[in-house]
Amino acid sequence: RSKARKSSRLEGIPGVGAKRRRELLRHFGSANGVTGAGVQELRKVDGISATLAQTIYDHLHSVDE
Repeated sequence: RSKARKSSRLEGIPGVGAKRRRELLRHFGSANGVTGAGVQELRKVDGISATLAQTIYDHLHSVDE
């Protein structure tokens, strides 16, 4: 159940579709890995621009608070 909840957090990010979500999970190993990554780390993933990396980071950290 917890895996389903974590993946839904990634699904709610604007600009992140199935392909980018798959690349993020492949690169970081899990949704927790993506959440723990900084903007610079997110930018290293194929298909993730600086702007999108910031969007992902902001979305994941605003959900936590």
